[in-house]
Amino acid sequence: MINSILATDMGLHFQYMSQMHNLKEKIVANNNSIEGWTEKVLDDQRELLCCLLLKCADICNVVSAGDDL
Repeated sequence: MINSILATDMGLHFQYMSQMHNLKEKIVANNNSIEGWTEKVLDDQRELLCCLLLKCADICNVVSAGDDL
C-alpha cells in the first residue's frame, strides 16, 4: 500500500515508466505470457501494476490553476 501511494510522486515518474517498459519487454520475450514466472516475480509485478494504476488515477485528476475547483 505504501509503495502504491509513493508511486504518485512525480519525482519517480520516469523510474516507473522504465519499469513498465521492462515489464512489457519481459512479457514479449516470453511469447506474451507469464508462464514459468516464479511467485516472487509475479508478486513484484502485481505490486508494480498496483502502483501504476494508482499513478494513472492520480495523473488523471490534474487540474490547471485556472480551472474551478
